[in-house]
Amino acid sequence: MLFIPYVLHSVAIVIMFRNVYHVQYGSLNIFLEAIGLGSWQQQWLGNPHLVNFSLAFISIWKYFGLTMVIFIGALQSIPADNYEAAKIDGASGWQTFRFITLPSIRSVLELMLILTLTGALEAFDIPYIMMLGANDTHTFVSKTVDMAFKFQQAGLASAMAVVLLLIVIAFIILQRKLLFREEK
Repeated sequence: MLFIPYVLHSVAIVIMFRNVYHVQYGSLNIFLEAIGLGSWQQQWLGNPHLVNFSLAFISIWKYFGLTMVIFIGALQSIPADNYEAAKIDGASGWQTFRFITLPSIRSVLELMLILTLTGALEAFDIPYIMMLGANDTHTFVSKTVDMAFKFQQAGLASAMAVVLLLIVIAFIILQRKLLFREEK
């Protein structure tokens, strides 16, 4: 059930969340009214201060299942003997997490951070289909696509794509240097 959103096509997800976020008949506003929080009802896609959070939630929901499957696989690959030895030695739950679990899934954590970062920088489909750039929801990739196809500036769009590639590479290098220093 958790993996189904990842398999769904982005257009289907956008259609579904348009109905969730709709001002009058959206299920989110109806739910808020039903639990007595009618004052929290919003124009989730019409409010420039909330629209990016609303779109980010859609992406989080879509990729949550993939992330869970990857982390579950990483956690299941840790030998149970390590946990048993830590328990015998009197390690607390935090110590077990810090000294066994975290180092064991470090490479998976690094991979997921890189995928999340590059995915965020390359976001296109959900914001573009949902909003078409309204309420200042343009991303770098949507501006690049507009430059290539709307304004017929293929050279400039290619340069923008190369700049995005360089930005992604710089962020990955920076992330690896700061967050995942090699232990000596």
